[in-house]
Amino acid sequence: MSKTTHRDHPLHALPREDLDLIVELVLQGGSLKDLASVYGVSYPTIRARLDRVIARLRDAVQGRAPDPMSELLGGLVERGELSVGGARGIRDLWRQAREEMEAHARRHVGAESAGVQAGAREDVPPGSPISPTPNPPTPNPPTPTSPTPSSALPEAYS
Repeated sequence: MSKTTHRDHPLHALPREDLDLIVELVLQGGSLKDLASVYGVSYPTIRARLDRVIARLRDAVQGRAPDPMSELLGGLVERGELSVGGARGIRDLWRQAREEMEAHARRHVGAESAGVQAGAREDVPPGSPISPTPNPPTPNPPTPTSPTPSSALPEAYS
């Protein structure tokens, strides 16, 4: 780890509640069972909370902002509104979807720089519901008109 001053130490990036948890963990000799007892929560809950603190600290050390999805899911787990396994499943699906969207965006940008129409796909015909290329404009079909009464015509035409 590189040398840091007191002010830019990664622990300063953590919220006070995380710092308090770290202090209590050290005071409990690293025992998660004892830490869970102090906080009055179950072992899985304190484990999930500690995992969130570790992730935040890891992000701070690497200079990254916290992951908002992990923060949201972690809060749900802490409040008992979601299981740890459920949160991990959601997080993994979200990360997979995000990676696929980023890969799609990279392909999309690559296609534009190669002179290919943005978003065009060879396997999708233009105008199909999923095609980014709309159908060519079609002229409006003629609409039936009612005959103009002769009284509405100028005298030269009657």
